[in-house]
Amino acid sequence: MKYIKPNQSYENMKYSSLKFTNQTIHNTEFIKCSFKSCIFSESKFQNCLFEDCVFNASNLDMCEFLDSRMADCMFKNSKLSGINWSLLSTKMGLELHYEKCNISYGIFCGIDISKSKFKQCKIYETDFSEANLKKASFRESDLKRTIFYKTNLTECDFRDASNYLFKPSENRLKKAKFSYPEVLNLIRVFGAIIE
Repeated sequence: MKYIKPNQSYENMKYSSLKFTNQTIHNTEFIKCSFKSCIFSESKFQNCLFEDCVFNASNLDMCEFLDSRMADCMFKNSKLSGINWSLLSTKMGLELHYEKCNISYGIFCGIDISKSKFKQCKIYETDFSEANLKKASFRESDLKRTIFYKTNLTECDFRDASNYLFKPSENRLKKAKFSYPEVLNLIRVFGAIIE
């Protein structure tokens, strides 16, 4: 059984079935670590670094990342709902990769997450207001009631995504990619009737 302690640096560690719920860890670095079937729900990571880490089939619901940094992290088949990602330190930008994850009820307001990938994800009622999503991808993701307001969606990829609904005039959409018929939702927001 591998444990996590504060004020440590962990490199190339492989964690499996670790239960670390409703706890706090601070001043800790994780470099090239993998987490499989781990439970971190409602835990707090303060002033921590995650670099080149992979989370697979893990639960991070309601986690807090206070003044922490992430670089080139991958999340697969994981639960990530209710996270305020805008608390992360993103001065240099934040590129994250999500595949088949539930990241509903999240907050990404005002942060630079350009080139991030959201593939086949459930993204309900998540707020991307004033975020930089340039060249991000939402391929095959469900964006029900998700908010895009004053968001940079330049060259963003919405192909095969579903349930997105936002006003094009309130966002930057140059060279963004969409699929038919879902793209018609962008007309419906203006009250148009499509028959």
